[in-house]
Amino acid sequence: MQAVTRKDRRAKMFRLVKVFLASGKTQKEFCRKHDFKLSTFQFWLRLYRKEKQQLSQDPPRPKAAFIPIHFSKENQPEYAWSIEYPNGVRVQFTGTPDRDTLLSLIQAA
Repeated sequence: MQAVTRKDRRAKMFRLVKVFLASGKTQKEFCRKHDFKLSTFQFWLRLYRKEKQQLSQDPPRPKAAFIPIHFSKENQPEYAWSIEYPNGVRVQFTGTPDRDTLLSLIQAA
């Protein structure tokens, strides 16, 4: 007989948690039907939810990254400055921003 690895056990329990979530039953009813201790099932349910939450969050961005600012004499837009963040957000403003405003916008990236 082959030993059950942690990875196999985890996969089995996560499948069971998915079945529970689709069942519409209470945790007690589900555990009674599948012959599980409630505390054991709750452990796996918490682990499943924690992992799912971590996977659904945006991937971490680098703490600091320089983005080039390009100026062109041709087709000058009505704004004078533009900062584009890695997520695609663009901040445009007319005139020259003061140093503190520009610094705070760069640090927000």
